[in-house]
Amino acid sequence: ITKESATRSLAAQRRTDAAIGKLAEAESEARDAEALLEKNRDDFDKQYSENEAALAESEHKIHMLEGALPQLNAEVCGGDSAPCDALCGGPGVCGFCGGQSCLAGAVSKADQARSFSLEADLKLNEKQKEAEEVLTLVRDVLHSTAAAKKDALEALEVARAAAQQTNSSRAELDQIVDEMNNFLKSSRSSPEQIRALAEEVLAKKISLTPEQVADLTAKIRDSLAKINNIGAILAETRGNKTLASNLESKALEASERAAAIKNTTDTVREAIQVAEEAQLAATEAIRSAEEVMKLAREHLDAAKNEADATEARAKEVNASLSTLEGEMKKVKVQYLQIADDAKNAFQLVDKALQAAETAEQGNKQMTMDIEVAQGLLSARTQGNEAPQKRAEALRQ
Repeated sequence: ITKESATRSLAAQRRTDAAIGKLAEAESEARDAEALLEKNRDDFDKQYSENEAALAESEHKIHMLEGALPQLNAEVCGGDSAPCDALCGGPGVCGFCGGQSCLAGAVSKADQARSFSLEADLKLNEKQKEAEEVLTLVRDVLHSTAAAKKDALEALEVARAAAQQTNSSRAELDQIVDEMNNFLKSSRSSPEQIRALAEEVLAKKISLTPEQVADLTAKIRDSLAKINNIGAILAETRGNKTLASNLESKALEASERAAAIKNTTDTVREAIQVAEEAQLAATEAIRSAEEVMKLAREHLDAAKNEADATEARAKEVNASLSTLEGEMKKVKVQYLQIADDAKNAFQLVDKALQAAETAEQGNKQMTMDIEVAQGLLSARTQGNEAPQKRAEALRQ
């Protein structure tokens, strides 16, 4: 029993010695830890204060960003709730942004501006197509107008030629009529007197034929050749000779008057024939001129009608062009407004996206700063846990 007790005592002594050694070692480590803590206390406190300030600044920025998120969400998506609006969504991780009920947001405005731009583009294409059709119609109308103008000029030339021919024929007729009037008004026998004298001359007849007269003349010459006392006979027949001379003179005068009457009759007949021919030519010229004038009038009427129709079509085309120009101006104004709205919307979207990216980057940076600070605190805490526990144990 004594040996066993001694053995236990020795074992207890050894355990006590070991514990005393461990206590001495613990005290030494505690003193080292306290010295290390005292040595690094200022740096630790300074870094802790800096981390606290950085955390406070980060929390302030987070609060500012959280305060700006509703306005940012309202500008971008149309809802002033953060981070996600139930109706309009949000620019973060909501999954959607804007919509038919959130037209005040930049995204909806951009979509609306895009749809307006596409619609304006379609309208511009339609108006351009209509303008091309109207331009084709105008070209056709101009071609028809040029053809109608050419026909009208040709008809005018025909009418001028007909008018010149008519005026020339009328001048010739006037000249012939003047000549006939001068001939009829001159100091000559009237046509009735000429006709009566011609009928009287034609009514007179000679009982002998020309052959008998020639035979009788030959016999008279033969008989005269056989007469010897021509002087006595002439003396005796002087009075008869005078009477015969007078009768011969009267016969010559009557013959001359008959020849003159015949010449006058022939002249009158020729004048009448010329007048009839001139009248026929004038009638034919007048009829031809009337036909030409009628044809020219028809051409002029047709050209006038076609010109009126062309002018009406040109007026309609001009009205269509004016209307189309007005609509094109309106479309251009709408297109410029839409482009301006789209530009503003895209600028708002760009600003909102930049603000969102800036906020997200700031959030990430603050998260990283917080994680770094927490890591530093954890590292500092993990490195000092054992000495702190030992110090607390020794203090207790």
